[in-house]
Amino acid sequence: MALVDVIGQQAGRLVQILNDSLRIANESKSLKTRIARLALARSTLAELQSLATQFPFISLTNLTEVLKSIDDVAAEIEVAAQQASSSPTPPRRTAKRSSGTELDGTGPLASLPLREVPLAVIDLETTGLSASSGARIVEVSIVRVDPGQEPRVVLDTLVNPQGPVYCTDIHGISDDDVVGAPTFPDIVGDTVSALGGALVGAFNASFDMGFLRAELGWAGHSRELRAPPPHVCLMWLRPLLGIGKRCSLDIACKEQGVSPGGHRAAGDAMAGALMWPRYVEAAEQRGIRTLGDLARAGSHKYLMSLRYPFYGAGDFSDAGGQRGVAALKPRAPSARPAFAGVRQYWHALVDALVDGVLAESELTSLRDMQTAMALSQEQIRSVHARVFADRLREAAEDDSLTDQELKALSSLRQELAAIGWAP
Repeated sequence: MALVDVIGQQAGRLVQILNDSLRIANESKSLKTRIARLALARSTLAELQSLATQFPFISLTNLTEVLKSIDDVAAEIEVAAQQASSSPTPPRRTAKRSSGTELDGTGPLASLPLREVPLAVIDLETTGLSASSGARIVEVSIVRVDPGQEPRVVLDTLVNPQGPVYCTDIHGISDDDVVGAPTFPDIVGDTVSALGGALVGAFNASFDMGFLRAELGWAGHSRELRAPPPHVCLMWLRPLLGIGKRCSLDIACKEQGVSPGGHRAAGDAMAGALMWPRYVEAAEQRGIRTLGDLARAGSHKYLMSLRYPFYGAGDFSDAGGQRGVAALKPRAPSARPAFAGVRQYWHALVDALVDGVLAESELTSLRDMQTAMALSQEQIRSVHARVFADRLREAAEDDSLTDQELKALSSLRQELAAIGWAP
Protein backbone atom coordinates (compact mmCIF):
# COMPACT_ATOMS: atom_id res chain seq x y z
CA MET A 1 0.00 0.00 0.00
CA ALA A 2 1.31 3.45 -0.91
CA LEU A 3 2.43 5.79 1.86
CA VAL A 4 -0.27 8.31 0.94
CA ASP A 5 -2.93 5.65 1.48
CA VAL A 6 -1.47 4.55 4.83
CA ILE A 7 -1.29 8.11 6.12
CA GLY A 8 -4.77 8.80 4.77
CA GLN A 9 -6.18 5.82 6.67
CA GLN A 10 -4.40 6.92 9.83
CA ALA A 11 -5.86 10.41 9.49
CA GLY A 12 -9.31 8.91 8.91
CA ARG A 13 -9.08 6.87 12.10
CA LEU A 14 -7.99 9.92 14.06
CA VAL A 15 -10.90 11.94 12.68
CA GLN A 16 -13.31 9.17 13.77
CA ILE A 17 -11.79 9.10 17.27
CA LEU A 18 -12.04 12.88 17.46
CA ASN A 19 -15.70 12.91 16.40
CA ASP A 20 -16.67 10.07 18.77
CA SER A 21 -14.78 11.66 21.67
CA LEU A 22 -16.49 15.01 21.17
CA ARG A 23 -19.90 13.35 20.90
CA ILE A 24 -19.46 11.37 24.13
CA ALA A 25 -17.93 14.39 25.90
CA ASN A 26 -21.09 16.28 24.96
CA GLU A 27 -23.64 13.55 25.75
CA SER A 28 -22.34 11.27 28.52
CA LYS A 29 -24.12 11.30 31.89
CA SER A 30 -20.80 10.82 33.70
CA LEU A 31 -18.86 14.01 34.39
CA LYS A 32 -15.67 11.95 34.75
CA THR A 33 -16.23 10.40 31.34
CA ARG A 34 -16.95 13.77 29.74
CA ILE A 35 -13.70 15.21 31.08
CA ALA A 36 -11.70 12.17 29.92
CA ARG A 37 -13.23 12.21 26.43
CA LEU A 38 -12.64 15.94 26.07
CA ALA A 39 -8.97 15.37 26.90
CA LEU A 40 -8.85 12.58 24.30
CA ALA A 41 -10.44 14.89 21.70
CA ARG A 42 -7.80 17.55 22.35
CA SER A 43 -4.89 15.12 22.16
CA THR A 44 -6.31 13.55 18.98
CA LEU A 45 -6.70 16.95 17.36
CA ALA A 46 -3.08 17.76 18.24
CA GLU A 47 -2.00 14.48 16.65
CA LEU A 48 -3.97 15.32 13.52
CA GLN A 49 -2.40 18.78 13.31
CA SER A 50 1.05 17.23 13.68
CA LEU A 51 0.26 14.77 10.90
CA ALA A 52 -0.93 17.57 8.62
CA THR A 53 2.29 19.47 9.26
CA GLN A 54 4.40 16.46 8.23
CA PHE A 55 2.26 15.53 5.23
CA PRO A 56 0.82 18.53 3.37
CA PHE A 57 -1.66 16.35 1.45
CA ILE A 58 -3.60 15.91 4.72
CA SER A 59 -6.17 18.72 4.73
CA LEU A 60 -7.93 19.60 7.98
CA THR A 61 -11.22 21.14 6.92
CA ASN A 62 -13.57 22.85 9.40
CA LEU A 63 -10.70 23.26 11.88
CA THR A 64 -12.18 26.49 13.22
CA GLU A 65 -15.53 24.77 13.85
CA VAL A 66 -13.82 21.85 15.62
CA LEU A 67 -11.88 24.19 17.90
CA LYS A 68 -15.09 26.07 18.70
CA SER A 69 -16.88 22.77 19.48
CA ILE A 70 -14.09 21.79 21.86
CA ASP A 71 -14.27 25.18 23.60
CA ASP A 72 -18.08 24.96 23.84
CA VAL A 73 -18.00 21.46 25.32
CA ALA A 74 -15.26 22.50 27.75
CA ALA A 75 -17.41 25.41 28.94
CA GLU A 76 -20.44 23.15 29.41
CA ILE A 77 -18.35 20.65 31.39
CA GLU A 78 -17.03 23.43 33.61
CA VAL A 79 -20.57 24.58 34.37
CA ALA A 80 -21.67 20.99 35.06
CA ALA A 81 -18.72 20.50 37.41
CA GLN A 82 -19.60 23.66 39.34
CA GLN A 83 -23.24 22.61 39.62
CA ALA A 84 -22.26 19.13 40.77
CA SER A 85 -20.07 20.53 43.54
CA SER A 86 -22.66 23.05 44.75
CA SER A 87 -25.94 21.15 44.33
CA PRO A 88 -25.79 17.37 43.86
CA THR A 89 -28.17 15.91 41.29
CA PRO A 90 -31.30 14.65 43.06
CA PRO A 91 -31.70 10.87 42.89
CA ARG A 92 -34.21 9.43 40.46
CA ARG A 93 -37.31 8.00 42.02
CA THR A 94 -37.03 4.29 42.77
CA ALA A 95 -39.78 3.83 45.32
CA LYS A 96 -43.16 2.51 44.28
CA ARG A 97 -46.04 4.94 44.05
CA SER A 98 -48.73 4.49 46.63
CA SER A 99 -51.28 4.10 43.85
CA GLY A 100 -52.64 0.72 44.90
CA THR A 101 -51.41 -0.86 41.68
CA GLU A 102 -48.31 -2.73 42.87
CA LEU A 103 -47.56 -6.06 41.20
CA ASP A 104 -45.61 -7.61 44.06
CA GLY A 105 -48.05 -10.50 44.44
CA THR A 106 -50.40 -8.78 46.88
CA GLY A 107 -51.69 -5.72 45.00
CA PRO A 108 -54.97 -5.76 43.06
CA LEU A 109 -53.25 -6.07 39.67
CA ALA A 110 -51.43 -9.23 40.71
CA SER A 111 -54.69 -11.13 40.27
CA LEU A 112 -55.40 -9.59 36.86
CA PRO A 113 -55.72 -12.37 34.23
CA LEU A 114 -53.07 -12.20 31.52
CA ARG A 115 -55.85 -12.11 28.92
CA GLU A 116 -57.01 -8.81 30.41
CA VAL A 117 -53.58 -7.18 30.59
CA PRO A 118 -53.00 -4.35 28.08
CA LEU A 119 -49.64 -4.79 26.35
CA ALA A 120 -47.51 -2.08 24.73
CA VAL A 121 -44.78 -3.55 22.50
CA ILE A 122 -41.85 -1.22 21.89
CA ASP A 123 -39.11 -1.51 19.29
CA LEU A 124 -36.17 0.82 18.73
CA GLU A 125 -33.54 1.50 16.11
CA THR A 126 -30.29 2.95 17.42
CA THR A 127 -26.92 4.30 16.35
CA GLY A 128 -25.10 1.45 18.09
CA LEU A 129 -25.33 -1.54 20.38
CA SER A 130 -24.89 0.08 23.77
CA ALA A 131 -26.45 3.20 25.28
CA SER A 132 -23.69 3.28 27.89
CA SER A 133 -21.13 3.81 25.13
CA GLY A 134 -23.01 6.82 23.78
CA ALA A 135 -25.32 5.26 21.15
CA ARG A 136 -28.69 6.97 20.72
CA ILE A 137 -32.21 6.12 19.57
CA VAL A 138 -33.04 7.05 15.96
CA GLU A 139 -36.49 5.44 15.70
CA VAL A 140 -39.14 4.43 18.23
CA SER A 141 -42.37 2.57 17.58
CA ILE A 142 -44.99 1.36 20.06
CA VAL A 143 -47.88 -0.98 19.26
CA ARG A 144 -50.70 -1.42 21.79
CA VAL A 145 -52.67 -4.62 22.30
CA ASP A 146 -55.65 -3.75 24.49
CA PRO A 147 -58.08 -6.52 25.57
CA GLY A 148 -60.67 -7.23 22.91
CA GLN A 149 -59.02 -4.95 20.35
CA GLU A 150 -56.72 -5.46 17.39
CA PRO A 151 -53.10 -4.33 17.75
CA ARG A 152 -52.61 -0.73 16.67
CA VAL A 153 -49.61 1.55 16.22
CA VAL A 154 -49.80 4.36 18.79
CA LEU A 155 -46.35 5.91 18.32
CA ASP A 156 -44.07 5.72 15.28
CA THR A 157 -41.41 8.29 14.60
CA LEU A 158 -37.82 8.84 13.61
CA VAL A 159 -35.75 10.52 16.32
CA ASN A 160 -33.01 13.08 15.80
CA PRO A 161 -30.05 11.75 17.85
CA GLN A 162 -28.47 15.23 17.92
CA GLY A 163 -25.37 13.83 16.31
CA PRO A 164 -24.22 11.63 13.41
CA VAL A 165 -26.45 8.69 12.49
CA TYR A 166 -24.21 5.65 12.60
CA CYS A 167 -25.09 2.10 11.42
CA THR A 168 -27.13 3.24 8.41
CA ASP A 169 -26.21 -0.01 6.65
CA ILE A 170 -27.96 -1.86 9.49
CA HIS A 171 -31.18 0.10 10.06
CA GLY A 172 -31.43 2.01 6.79
CA ILE A 173 -31.78 5.41 8.48
CA SER A 174 -29.47 8.20 7.31
CA ASP A 175 -28.57 11.67 8.56
CA ASP A 176 -30.94 13.13 5.95
CA ASP A 177 -33.83 11.00 7.24
CA VAL A 178 -33.75 12.49 10.75
CA VAL A 179 -33.72 16.11 9.58
CA GLY A 180 -36.89 17.65 11.01
CA ALA A 181 -37.53 14.68 13.32
CA PRO A 182 -38.12 15.32 17.03
CA THR A 183 -35.38 14.71 19.56
CA PHE A 184 -36.13 12.19 22.29
CA PRO A 185 -36.76 14.91 24.92
CA ASP A 186 -39.43 16.22 22.52
CA ILE A 187 -41.34 12.93 22.67
CA VAL A 188 -40.88 11.82 26.29
CA GLY A 189 -44.52 12.68 27.02
CA ASP A 190 -45.73 10.85 23.91
CA THR A 191 -43.68 7.78 24.87
CA VAL A 192 -44.94 7.64 28.45
CA SER A 193 -48.53 8.14 27.27
CA ALA A 194 -48.19 5.32 24.70
CA LEU A 195 -46.86 2.99 27.41
CA GLY A 196 -49.32 4.18 30.06
CA GLY A 197 -51.58 1.69 31.78
CA ALA A 198 -49.94 -1.28 30.09
CA LEU A 199 -47.39 -4.00 30.55
CA VAL A 200 -44.48 -3.24 28.22
CA GLY A 201 -43.16 -5.92 25.89
CA ALA A 202 -39.93 -5.99 23.88
CA PHE A 203 -38.35 -8.87 22.03
CA ASN A 204 -34.88 -8.23 23.43
CA ALA A 205 -35.91 -6.30 26.53
CA SER A 206 -32.42 -5.73 27.91
CA PHE A 207 -31.54 -3.89 24.69
CA ASP A 208 -34.69 -1.76 24.39
CA MET A 209 -35.09 -1.04 28.11
CA GLY A 210 -31.42 -0.11 28.38
CA PHE A 211 -31.82 2.53 25.70
CA LEU A 212 -35.16 3.71 27.08
CA ARG A 213 -33.65 4.10 30.55
CA ALA A 214 -30.66 6.00 29.16
CA GLU A 215 -32.73 8.36 27.02
CA LEU A 216 -35.10 9.11 29.89
CA GLY A 217 -32.06 9.92 32.01
CA TRP A 218 -30.64 12.27 29.36
CA ALA A 219 -33.97 14.08 28.99
CA GLY A 220 -33.50 16.66 31.72
CA HIS A 221 -37.15 17.32 32.51
CA SER A 222 -37.85 13.60 33.10
CA ARG A 223 -35.26 13.15 35.85
CA GLU A 224 -37.91 12.10 38.37
CA LEU A 225 -39.51 9.57 36.01
CA ARG A 226 -39.31 5.97 37.18
CA ALA A 227 -37.58 3.85 34.55
CA PRO A 228 -37.93 1.38 33.10
CA PRO A 229 -41.63 0.48 33.35
CA PRO A 230 -42.79 -3.07 34.23
CA HIS A 231 -41.92 -5.18 31.21
CA VAL A 232 -41.46 -8.65 29.79
CA CYS A 233 -38.90 -9.98 27.33
CA LEU A 234 -40.61 -11.77 24.45
CA MET A 235 -37.36 -13.57 23.63
CA TRP A 236 -36.65 -14.98 27.12
CA LEU A 237 -40.34 -15.80 27.69
CA ARG A 238 -40.11 -18.41 24.91
CA PRO A 239 -38.17 -21.01 26.93
CA LEU A 240 -39.85 -19.99 30.21
CA LEU A 241 -43.30 -20.72 28.75
CA GLY A 242 -42.22 -23.74 26.70
CA ILE A 243 -42.79 -21.99 23.35
CA GLY A 244 -39.31 -22.72 22.07
CA LYS A 245 -35.66 -21.85 22.41
CA ARG A 246 -34.38 -18.31 22.64
CA CYS A 247 -33.97 -17.11 19.04
CA SER A 248 -34.14 -14.11 16.75
CA LEU A 249 -37.40 -12.27 16.08
CA ASP A 250 -37.47 -13.47 12.49
CA ILE A 251 -37.22 -17.12 13.53
CA ALA A 252 -39.88 -16.62 16.21
CA CYS A 253 -42.21 -15.06 13.63
CA LYS A 254 -41.68 -17.99 11.27
CA GLU A 255 -42.39 -20.55 14.00
CA GLN A 256 -45.59 -18.80 15.07
CA GLY A 257 -46.89 -18.00 11.60
CA VAL A 258 -46.60 -14.24 11.97
CA SER A 259 -45.41 -11.99 9.16
CA PRO A 260 -41.91 -10.72 9.94
CA GLY A 261 -41.43 -7.11 10.85
CA GLY A 262 -40.26 -5.82 7.50
CA HIS A 263 -36.95 -4.66 8.99
CA ARG A 264 -38.20 -1.49 10.63
CA ALA A 265 -39.29 -0.59 14.16
CA ALA A 266 -43.05 -0.37 13.54
CA GLY A 267 -43.14 -3.73 11.76
CA ASP A 268 -41.11 -5.47 14.45
CA ALA A 269 -43.28 -4.02 17.22
CA MET A 270 -46.40 -5.18 15.37
CA ALA A 271 -44.90 -8.67 14.95
CA GLY A 272 -44.35 -8.87 18.72
CA ALA A 273 -47.92 -7.72 19.36
CA LEU A 274 -49.35 -10.36 17.00
CA MET A 275 -47.40 -13.10 18.79
CA TRP A 276 -48.64 -12.10 22.26
CA PRO A 277 -51.83 -14.26 22.22
CA ARG A 278 -49.60 -17.33 21.73
CA TYR A 279 -47.63 -16.34 24.82
CA VAL A 280 -50.83 -16.01 26.85
CA GLU A 281 -52.03 -19.45 25.70
CA ALA A 282 -48.67 -21.04 26.52
CA ALA A 283 -48.66 -19.40 29.96
CA GLU A 284 -52.16 -20.64 30.77
CA GLN A 285 -51.19 -24.17 29.75
CA ARG A 286 -48.48 -24.00 32.42
CA GLY A 287 -50.86 -22.67 35.06
CA ILE A 288 -49.62 -19.09 34.73
CA ARG A 289 -52.90 -17.22 34.51
CA THR A 290 -52.32 -13.87 36.21
CA LEU A 291 -49.70 -11.17 36.36
CA GLY A 292 -48.82 -12.33 39.85
CA ASP A 293 -48.27 -15.87 38.54
CA LEU A 294 -45.99 -14.53 35.83
CA ALA A 295 -44.01 -12.40 38.30
CA ARG A 296 -43.31 -15.54 40.34
CA ALA A 297 -42.58 -17.82 37.38
CA GLY A 298 -38.84 -17.21 37.27
CA SER A 299 -35.91 -15.15 38.46
CA HIS A 300 -35.17 -13.18 35.29
CA LYS A 301 -34.51 -9.48 35.85
CA TYR A 302 -37.44 -8.42 33.68
CA LEU A 303 -39.86 -10.41 35.87
CA MET A 304 -38.60 -8.46 38.87
CA SER A 305 -39.87 -5.29 37.17
CA LEU A 306 -43.44 -6.58 37.55
CA ARG A 307 -43.46 -5.49 41.19
CA TYR A 308 -43.88 -1.90 40.03
CA PRO A 309 -47.11 -0.27 38.76
CA PHE A 310 -47.78 0.53 35.15
CA TYR A 311 -46.97 4.04 33.97
CA GLY A 312 -49.81 6.41 34.86
CA ALA A 313 -50.72 10.06 35.26
CA GLY A 314 -48.03 10.62 37.88
CA ASP A 315 -45.35 9.31 35.57
CA PHE A 316 -46.63 11.51 32.75
CA SER A 317 -46.27 14.47 35.09
CA ASP A 318 -42.72 13.42 35.96
CA ALA A 319 -41.97 13.23 32.22
CA GLY A 320 -42.88 16.88 31.84
CA GLY A 321 -46.62 16.52 31.39
CA GLN A 322 -46.44 17.56 27.77
CA ARG A 323 -47.16 15.92 24.42
CA GLY A 324 -46.69 17.04 20.85
CA VAL A 325 -43.71 19.30 21.54
CA ALA A 326 -42.48 18.57 18.01
CA ALA A 327 -44.15 16.98 15.01
CA LEU A 328 -43.61 13.25 14.68
CA LYS A 329 -41.87 11.96 11.57
CA PRO A 330 -42.63 8.34 10.60
CA ARG A 331 -40.08 6.70 8.36
CA ALA A 332 -40.77 6.83 4.62
CA PRO A 333 -40.61 3.61 2.57
CA SER A 334 -36.98 2.60 2.28
CA ALA A 335 -35.12 3.15 -0.95
CA ARG A 336 -32.23 1.02 0.36
CA PRO A 337 -33.37 -2.63 0.19
CA ALA A 338 -29.79 -3.91 0.50
CA PHE A 339 -29.66 -3.13 4.22
CA ALA A 340 -32.39 -5.65 5.14
CA GLY A 341 -30.17 -8.74 5.27
CA VAL A 342 -27.43 -6.95 7.18
CA ARG A 343 -29.95 -5.62 9.69
CA GLN A 344 -31.51 -9.02 10.24
CA TYR A 345 -28.10 -10.59 10.80
CA TRP A 346 -27.05 -7.81 13.17
CA HIS A 347 -30.19 -8.18 15.28
CA ALA A 348 -29.86 -11.98 15.31
CA LEU A 349 -26.27 -11.66 16.54
CA VAL A 350 -27.20 -9.11 19.21
CA ASP A 351 -30.10 -11.30 20.38
CA ALA A 352 -27.84 -14.36 20.53
CA LEU A 353 -25.23 -12.48 22.56
CA VAL A 354 -27.69 -11.19 25.16
CA ASP A 355 -26.47 -13.78 27.69
CA GLY A 356 -22.84 -13.26 26.72
CA VAL A 357 -22.43 -16.72 25.18
CA LEU A 358 -23.02 -18.13 21.70
CA ALA A 359 -24.29 -21.70 21.97
CA GLU A 360 -23.38 -24.16 19.22
CA SER A 361 -26.94 -24.07 17.90
CA GLU A 362 -26.74 -20.27 17.72
CA LEU A 363 -23.41 -20.44 15.88
CA THR A 364 -24.98 -22.80 13.35
CA SER A 365 -28.04 -20.57 12.97
CA LEU A 366 -25.90 -17.49 12.38
CA ARG A 367 -23.78 -19.28 9.78
CA ASP A 368 -26.94 -20.44 8.01
CA MET A 369 -28.27 -16.89 8.06
CA GLN A 370 -25.09 -15.58 6.43
CA THR A 371 -25.67 -18.02 3.57
CA ALA A 372 -29.42 -17.47 3.31
CA MET A 373 -28.98 -13.69 3.23
CA ALA A 374 -26.09 -13.96 0.75
CA LEU A 375 -24.02 -11.69 2.98
CA SER A 376 -20.63 -10.77 1.62
CA GLN A 377 -17.46 -11.09 3.68
CA GLU A 378 -17.32 -7.29 3.80
CA GLN A 379 -20.83 -7.13 5.31
CA ILE A 380 -20.08 -9.87 7.85
CA ARG A 381 -16.87 -8.15 8.92
CA SER A 382 -18.72 -4.85 9.22
CA VAL A 383 -21.37 -6.30 11.55
CA HIS A 384 -18.81 -8.16 13.66
CA ALA A 385 -16.61 -5.08 13.92
CA ARG A 386 -19.53 -2.92 15.06
CA VAL A 387 -20.62 -5.42 17.70
CA PHE A 388 -17.09 -5.85 19.05
CA ALA A 389 -16.38 -2.11 18.98
CA ASP A 390 -19.58 -1.36 20.91
CA ARG A 391 -18.77 -3.97 23.55
CA LEU A 392 -15.21 -2.61 23.80
CA ARG A 393 -16.43 0.98 24.22
CA GLU A 394 -18.95 -0.16 26.82
CA ALA A 395 -16.26 -1.99 28.80
CA ALA A 396 -13.92 1.01 28.70
CA GLU A 397 -16.60 3.62 29.42
CA ASP A 398 -15.54 3.87 33.09
CA ASP A 399 -11.90 4.38 32.05
CA SER A 400 -10.85 0.93 33.27
CA LEU A 401 -10.79 -2.61 31.88
CA THR A 402 -11.16 -5.37 34.47
CA ASP A 403 -9.93 -8.94 34.12
CA GLN A 404 -13.56 -10.06 33.86
CA GLU A 405 -14.28 -7.60 31.05
CA LEU A 406 -11.09 -8.62 29.27
CA LYS A 407 -12.11 -12.27 29.51
CA ALA A 408 -15.57 -11.48 28.11
CA LEU A 409 -14.04 -9.56 25.20
CA SER A 410 -11.64 -12.41 24.48
CA SER A 411 -14.53 -14.90 24.44
CA LEU A 412 -16.54 -12.62 22.15
CA ARG A 413 -13.61 -12.40 19.77
CA GLN A 414 -13.31 -16.20 19.62
CA GLU A 415 -17.04 -16.59 18.96
CA LEU A 416 -17.05 -13.97 16.21
CA ALA A 417 -14.06 -15.69 14.62
CA ALA A 418 -15.98 -18.97 14.69
CA ILE A 419 -18.73 -17.49 12.51
CA GLY A 420 -16.58 -15.74 9.96
CA TRP A 421 -14.34 -12.98 11.28
CA ALA A 422 -13.15 -11.19 14.42
CA PRO A 423 -11.13 -7.99 14.92
